[in-house]
Amino acid sequence: MRTIRALTLAAALLAVACAGGGAEDPGDALGQVLLAQAPEGFEPVEGPASGPMDLSTAAAATEISQTKLRRQLNRTGFQGGYSRVWRDDQDFVAAVVFGFLNAGRASELVAFQADELGAKESAQPFTVPGIDDAKGFTLNARGRDGTTLFCQLVWFAHDTKAFEVRACRTQPSSTDDVIELAEQQWALAQR
Repeated sequence: MRTIRALTLAAALLAVACAGGGAEDPGDALGQVLLAQAPEGFEPVEGPASGPMDLSTAAAATEISQTKLRRQLNRTGFQGGYSRVWRDDQDFVAAVVFGFLNAGRASELVAFQADELGAKESAQPFTVPGIDDAKGFTLNARGRDGTTLFCQLVWFAHDTKAFEVRACRTQPSSTDDVIELAEQQWALAQR
């Protein structure tokens, strides 16, 4: 099976955050609407993997081509982003938020991500009940060390923000964990 990239999603998010993100900022408005509690068994990854994202960091924070995502973010008026990453010995979980000037632009990013993911041979869509217009995908990725990762992603928009919740594991798993995290993020976004 073809992989989405030679670089794992985990390494991509962690490495990219190191290139342009910042340390956790408790006063950041986007950080305040993003999941803050580590899932059971996971430990937080400190900044710069977790923290504010500028345009360069945000453009490289997902599995989509950095060039394509940067163009999309520039076109739609990206205002800033924030990421949180947690990991255990082998697996990782992440929550990411992208801020825009209006709700239509946040929804455009979700549609863009869904189109790009849907075009990948290694992506399988799944239904995310209870979250308006959410898009879920299971992906197969290969790490730099040859390790295969099984990742589940949920994308959704709320108001002027687009969210991604991601769970990547070295063993196949159900979508239940990522859906539960997405439900928690959805509830937090609506406050």
